[in-house]
Amino acid sequence: MDKKSSMSQATKQYKKAEQKRLKLMNHQASKPGLRGTINAKCIECIYDPFSEGTWRKQVQDCTSWSCPLFPIRPVTEKKRGNPDE
Repeated sequence: MDKKSSMSQATKQYKKAEQKRLKLMNHQASKPGLRGTINAKCIECIYDPFSEGTWRKQVQDCTSWSCPLFPIRPVTEKKRGNPDE
């Protein structure tokens, strides 16, 4: 495979991943209430379809403590420190 062909493949893969990310953001943003909007912003900020894990896992592992949405980002109860566990 020549260099131009491999770049074309990479571009196609990137476009497909970006379409997936945008579709996911739009789906979350269309939900009623603030939760969908918060999820969509977190997806926009941190989700990378090429990285390991789902968008929820990537958002859960976020370390942007200065983000105003950090305390309310979507995480599991265990990660939040559920007192029942």
